[in-house]
Amino acid sequence: MDKDRELQQLHTLYGLMRVRGRYRYDADLVAIHQALPAEERDLVLASARELATSPEAAEAVGRGADQVLVEIACLTPGAMRNLASPALALRPNRGGFPPRRRLEAAGWLIRALDDIALGRALLGDPAIRERLRERFGPLPASDGSPADLLVRLAQFTARLPSEHRQLTRALHAAYQGLDATADADADAADRLARWAVRLLESEIAEVRELGEEVLRHLACFVPGSLVGVHDRLIELDVLHPGVLFRGAGEPARQALLDRVEVAAASGDTLGLDHALVALAWVADPTVQAAFWRWTRHAPPWAGLLLAPVHAYTQEAGWVPAEAGRRMLYTPSVISWCRPAAPGMAADPPRPSRNSTTAAAGARRR
Repeated sequence: MDKDRELQQLHTLYGLMRVRGRYRYDADLVAIHQALPAEERDLVLASARELATSPEAAEAVGRGADQVLVEIACLTPGAMRNLASPALALRPNRGGFPPRRRLEAAGWLIRALDDIALGRALLGDPAIRERLRERFGPLPASDGSPADLLVRLAQFTARLPSEHRQLTRALHAAYQGLDATADADADAADRLARWAVRLLESEIAEVRELGEEVLRHLACFVPGSLVGVHDRLIELDVLHPGVLFRGAGEPARQALLDRVEVAAASGDTLGLDHALVALAWVADPTVQAAFWRWTRHAPPWAGLLLAPVHAYTQEAGWVPAEAGRRMLYTPSVISWCRPAAPGMAADPPRPSRNSTTAAAGARRR
């Protein structure tokens, strides 16, 4: 499998594992809804008609929430209060369905729609689906009803690894296996970066967060792999974290300099902070000269900043200097261990803990 496909699969697993608990909760609500007795079903149906026409649920209904999903949402106020039969919370003598509870139900509706969209977005690639199917069994079909898809997503995510650290180690090992100087790996990193940018264009927050996570890994593990997407990141207003612009080219650098002026003119402190940190990671001679100039003579917008101008470059590991910049760390690695002579061990054997403890006991005796 191509390295970018392998990393897409690992990130997909990570994204699904983070919401596994929500899918399980949603599947439990679907099961409760399917098993409702007649009296409680009447309560739910009446509340669902009220919720579907309420302003609280207008956004969810506009996004395509069907009748079944609206009915399940009406169970959430009772479920949040740990009632054995959540529908009973809808009785007039148990609080009924006032605006506050309608707001709780509408919140679950929007979140459930987001989780469905997350599953469809992450499992939409046929190649990724096939690879996951080989490892974890059948995958949920994306064309079923929303409630059915929530159940199938819960069943699928329950089969995923339960140990996050194991997946994190696999992710880091896969990234460390990418060699930016090899053409094949450089192409794989570029494809992975463009996949991450497509995730950033999603309306679903969790999908965007996954895209940002992929880009952060690429920026740190494979320097130079984001050069092809820097312009698009600026268009999407994704300037944070600044490491995404590590070693960016001239077009991106000029766009960031323009962003500094625009943010300063509009008094956008956060936008100005993000643009300056991103510029610090670009760190080409033009940027170095600009920070040295701003350090020597404070610009008009310096009063908007949360820290001195020169402090922004420290996140990228350097400070402005007249000659360009002064690094805060050395890029060279120095070995402090003398190489072992042929036939000799590099380090003397260390005593085991038990032998050390025994020796200490002997001294006390």
